[in-house]
Amino acid sequence: TPSQPDTPDEPTRPQPKRDSVYEMAASPRADDRTYAVQRWQREGYDRKPQGRLRLLEALAGRIDRETGLVLTKSFRESPPGVYESLDCLEHANPSIKRVIIDQLSRRELNDEERTVVAAVLQELEDTRDRLIDEALIRIGRPREGGLGRLIEARGPEWLKLGDGREILAKLDTKDLAALLSSKDENVRVLVVDLLGDRTDDLQIALSSLSRALKDDAQQVRRRAVEAVGNLRSGRGAWYLALALVGEKDQRTEELIRNALTRLPARSTTQYLRKLYKSKKLDNRKAAVSALRSLRNHEAIMALVGAVEDEDGDVRREALEALL
Repeated sequence: TPSQPDTPDEPTRPQPKRDSVYEMAASPRADDRTYAVQRWQREGYDRKPQGRLRLLEALAGRIDRETGLVLTKSFRESPPGVYESLDCLEHANPSIKRVIIDQLSRRELNDEERTVVAAVLQELEDTRDRLIDEALIRIGRPREGGLGRLIEARGPEWLKLGDGREILAKLDTKDLAALLSSKDENVRVLVVDLLGDRTDDLQIALSSLSRALKDDAQQVRRRAVEAVGNLRSGRGAWYLALALVGEKDQRTEELIRNALTRLPARSTTQYLRKLYKSKKLDNRKAAVSALRSLRNHEAIMALVGAVEDEDGDVRREALEALL
């Protein structure tokens, strides 16, 4: 029986060259671009150096919803290097650009990278919710008035959430203290809490908290008392003593006296004795009132001296404290 002729093999589609992925991504045909993006992701091009930049350049802004989701996921899960990310900004659509900016602002940058990132971001038009201002604050290069614009855009409630609190914690102490002028009581409370952690910038923190000790809002004053106590500096006794004299709320007064006992005893007494030497009557009253809260030898000796004060009220309070 004559043999059957061999059936010719189906012609095989030639395997595209490596760079043809990007050539297909540059095609005017939507189907070609979709296939290119699928292959780009499937074969790991997205993890290769310059992979995302080359794809964005090839797409030239023709990013449909599915492609946008693929790229967004790629940037979130495995961000490229700092400089590739910056180059990608020029070719990204708004949603991808947001992800890139957010990733840049949250990564550890050296000084050189921080300078370059700040320079690039400052040239971009900000979003309605002030994403650029937020990113610049995060990397430690805030623009003048940036925080105010950010709070105005997102509202005081944003500050009480995790991101808002994190942003405030990155501010230097002077900029943080400026927010004590906020009309929102909750903002002032949050600022006071954060100032209580600024032991590395003690003078500015204490000076700022001295204003908060006179705040109209009772909650702000109470939290300020706690913050001064947290700073653990005898210098804080000066401000607590002055607040003690003017405080009308009994519970807040108790908190002040308790905070005085938490400060280093020796330096606290020294600052109160200096305050007592003031020619101002209110200062001497404040010092004696604060000394009553202490039980160390130096405080008792200071009260003994105050028994001979020229003012009757001061003498009376010192005597009552010693009895």
